[in-house]
Amino acid sequence: MHCRRAVMILIVFVFVCVGDVGRARCQAYPCTTRPCLTVKTGWIVGEIKTVAFGETPSTVIMAELMKQGWVECAGQPASRTELPDLFKAIGDTWGSGDGKTDFYLPDLRGLFLRGWDHAGSQKQLPAFGGDPDATDPKRPRTAPRPEIAAPGTKGHDGDRVGSMQDDAAEQHNHTDTGHKHNVVDSSTKYNEVQIAKDPPRIFALANGGSMAQTGTGQSNLSGPTNPSTGKPVKQATENHPKNAYVMYVIYVGRAVTMDANGLIKGAVADALE
Repeated sequence: MHCRRAVMILIVFVFVCVGDVGRARCQAYPCTTRPCLTVKTGWIVGEIKTVAFGETPSTVIMAELMKQGWVECAGQPASRTELPDLFKAIGDTWGSGDGKTDFYLPDLRGLFLRGWDHAGSQKQLPAFGGDPDATDPKRPRTAPRPEIAAPGTKGHDGDRVGSMQDDAAEQHNHTDTGHKHNVVDSSTKYNEVQIAKDPPRIFALANGGSMAQTGTGQSNLSGPTNPSTGKPVKQATENHPKNAYVMYVIYVGRAVTMDANGLIKGAVADALE
């Protein structure tokens, strides 16, 4: 008996989108009459999964992938007339260049995926509180294509599938009247480095790192080497867990090609028909 792996499915619902006249805005899903979803070769058109390989679009393996009806989720424009089943399912959730003839595929490169919150439309609230910022106007979830101007569309924002959320650290407070650190590097031990209510100071470390007191009870540690391992202390420009790259692909329902402008179009010979 053939067993299929569990995959992530792009779930879509019908919404009425609102926006200011004269600017790019999201639109309702185009399909309001059954059937809205198409199933081919056992896959739902609009379904997303991961693969353990990834290459540039011009390579042989990517051409074979597109021949099977799968395309990388890289934000490419697609033809509405040549991919009607996909457009019927996702519409311009992820934006549209002209608002008439094309629509964008999801661009999931470099992103972690998160389950849609939509607590206001369900009797049972999301587990563990869901996304506390889902509907917060101070920290809005933004549309995936903010650069698109009318008559094109930016895609979905707010508490809807397709909206995006920038990286952030949870808001929190510290009560600190002063404390001490033992700062150690490969050659010198600085005992009792005082971080307290003093003017801003920078404590240089012999191995090139530094501890900077930037204000009352605040300090930044940068650049040191861990004396136990001899390796640099882990630092990054974002907060993230350990991770590994995979490639997200979306099922478009037919064999496709990509033209010189990056537009996803139906292949002349559709192996899936």
